[in-house]
Amino acid sequence: MDELRQFRQALLTKLFSANEIHISTHKGTIITINPRGWILTNGEVFTAPLENIANGRIIVDGCAYGGPPKLPFSLIIEAGRVVNLPDLDPTDEQQNWVVHDLNRDGNASTLAEIGIGINPSARWEEDLMEAEQARGTCHFGFGNNIEYGGQNQSSYHIDLVIQSPTIEVDGKEICRAGKYLFSR
Repeated sequence: MDELRQFRQALLTKLFSANEIHISTHKGTIITINPRGWILTNGEVFTAPLENIANGRIIVDGCAYGGPPKLPFSLIIEAGRVVNLPDLDPTDEQQNWVVHDLNRDGNASTLAEIGIGINPSARWEEDLMEAEQARGTCHFGFGNNIEYGGQNQSSYHIDLVIQSPTIEVDGKEICRAGKYLFSR
């Protein structure tokens, strides 16, 4: 726990006054968000990004619901919302669930959260609640974010995990392919 707290504090020092966070992966995720204040737990730090601003692509390759997707899939974000739900594969169970959940109401497909896993013992290939806390991952939440300090009201919230992100904070790389570039 001491190592985790020290790592979390070092990470928060990098994130605290961030205006812009850019996340990318070698599989094709590329998105920039504007964070609000950070919330911390013993497994993650997360923020409700400013709504209706983010544009990019998220390749879900870590965890979707109960484990890794059979095939990574892409979510295209325009003005803070997923716009390619009709393109997802209806024969793939996890993608079908994503389509259903992000269509629950008019705000369910809004990007609502960005979380960074900080627990070195959590495993990304397990259930979602553990996967989103694994160090070397980050996750994207969609739907409701009111309780995180956001402004998106929805009847639902879903998180999807990506592996090995490269994270830049205001143009400075702090994590490369899931490995952090600072010491605790």
